[in-house]
Amino acid sequence: MKKDEQLQLKWWVIPGAIIIGLLIIGGIILGVSKLTGNKKEFADMDAMHEKTTQESEKNNDNSKREPINTSNNNKDTSESTPSTENTEKIRGCVNTFAGYTSLFAANGGNTTQENSNFDKAGLNVEIYIEDDDDNIIEAFKNGEIQFFAMTINKMALVAKQLEDEGIETVMPFFLDTSTGGDGIITDSNVKNIADLKNVKIGMAKNSVSTAIPVWYLNIAGLSESEVQEIVDNFVLFDSTQEAVDAFVVGEVGAVSTWNITGALEKDGSHVLTDTNSGEFLVIDGIVFNKEFAESHKDEILTMIDAILVTVNDINDGVNVESYYESIRQSVPDFASYSNDELASELSYAKFLGYNGNLQALEVAEDVYKDFSKVWAQLGHETNENYQLIDDSYITDLSWWEGMMLE
Repeated sequence: MKKDEQLQLKWWVIPGAIIIGLLIIGGIILGVSKLTGNKKEFADMDAMHEKTTQESEKNNDNSKREPINTSNNNKDTSESTPSTENTEKIRGCVNTFAGYTSLFAANGGNTTQENSNFDKAGLNVEIYIEDDDDNIIEAFKNGEIQFFAMTINKMALVAKQLEDEGIETVMPFFLDTSTGGDGIITDSNVKNIADLKNVKIGMAKNSVSTAIPVWYLNIAGLSESEVQEIVDNFVLFDSTQEAVDAFVVGEVGAVSTWNITGALEKDGSHVLTDTNSGEFLVIDGIVFNKEFAESHKDEILTMIDAILVTVNDINDGVNVESYYESIRQSVPDFASYSNDELASELSYAKFLGYNGNLQALEVAEDVYKDFSKVWAQLGHETNENYQLIDDSYITDLSWWEGMMLE
């Protein structure tokens, strides 16, 4: 290269380098600005995830509500990226209960997994596990979750509480009906419902287990004073496990619970009555904020449809191993269950498909009204005329008619 050409090149290099440097610096500043804005946006969208266990331990304030526990979302998603990861996320929360596991089976886990039925339907769902209903309701009121699972029986109490706070709720779909999963276990000396006058009865406070004994008492032909005498024997615990433990060690002579297997570990105990004697007495469903449901009806219909596919598969023995594995990886209490053990657990709560939902709809409003009266007997305010159940969702999926056994 000639000397004058080298000088000409150097003349262009210096300002060119300055311009490029300025562009790079400007890009960095813009990128940092956008990143800061995005961080705020993600923080707003995922506020619930910011409530970490470490913060709870740091605060150590037992008077405050514990955040929903997201640590149960233990499925490894590092090798499974769903096609819906950029879709609006729908968050929900359920108790550790076999009847709710069709949700995890449809989702492929706590979060939507690739090729799961929810993923194939274009949904992005995250399901938390929380066994304290008060925490679930608080998260629902705060908008941290859009749905939860609960019995119609307890919703006869909860719907009124939420209504009083200006939150309307709707139950568009039934997940299961208790088939022996709820009952009253007693010592051998208790032979019938009337004998409960002579024993203390343990149960979780403000749970379906509190209401079921009263419902049985009401249909047993006892007088109001006799019913009240037995209600006065109720011993309320913070959880059903505490109630079962108290029964096993002899602190109470009977227990109303959904942990029948645990209660029967006590020598000489027996089932006084359970939901095997009355299908559709206890019905579980998904509850949505009504405003959210109305603005997301297509998504909810799609969600229900995917659950129906899952239930249909399980009932027909299709992909059962895959569904069971999703349940095991999603619910810590079921993590070590064999297929046979999981099937046994599921036998206490029958998944409801399309036809099962139609059957449940025939009695659901009556169940809601009956248990509204029960909760009123126990001193709570209720609204037995509240329209919790919306059958339009099942009606819109009428093409399922005749395709399912359950």
